[in-house]
Amino acid sequence: MVRESIAAMLWVCMVAGAVSGQSKVYEPHNTTAILQITFAQDEGLMSSGSCVAVDAYHVLTAAHVVGSSTATIKAKGGDVKAKVVAIDFFHDRALLRAAGKLTEKARKLREELLKEGEPLFAIGFGGRGFGFTRCSAAGGKIRGRSIAGDSGGPVCDKEGRIVGLITGYSDDGWLMSPSRKGLVKWVRDNISNDPMDIGP
Repeated sequence: MVRESIAAMLWVCMVAGAVSGQSKVYEPHNTTAILQITFAQDEGLMSSGSCVAVDAYHVLTAAHVVGSSTATIKAKGGDVKAKVVAIDFFHDRALLRAAGKLTEKARKLREELLKEGEPLFAIGFGGRGFGFTRCSAAGGKIRGRSIAGDSGGPVCDKEGRIVGLITGYSDDGWLMSPSRKGLVKWVRDNISNDPMDIGP
């Protein structure tokens, strides 16, 4: 049943998220926390996308990127294996724990509400490689676009804090992203979980 759900989610439109903010930036914009992630599946198939480190051992990505229990994170110091510890298909999010410590500087999860018109950036590895798309907060949502491969990357404010994940976008220009407060609580509630067995 879980594998069928994974297969179904893999058909979801892949997209990317945003990063930016309206307040003063107190430290240099750091992209090292945003990494590529791949999953080996049955019959030699692969699924891939973007992810973001939330501490030295955990990364967030989109649930529809997940293709098995174990992922390979393309870290600065070399490939790092990671296991899924929580997955939520309804909100399209997944939390993984790395087998070794990640040297990349983690991004903080923002808890404050977005301000109307606040600039944001969707960051990921879609298209020809790593990059970002300018977005903005509008009516409690995020307006912007992204492309396949950005999925699982963060939507950040100008200070680099995570306000959501890139999970897709609609034809009218709205980025699809788990709610900010819900994402913060979900990470806190699941970060101590044991690894899950959801596939090869």
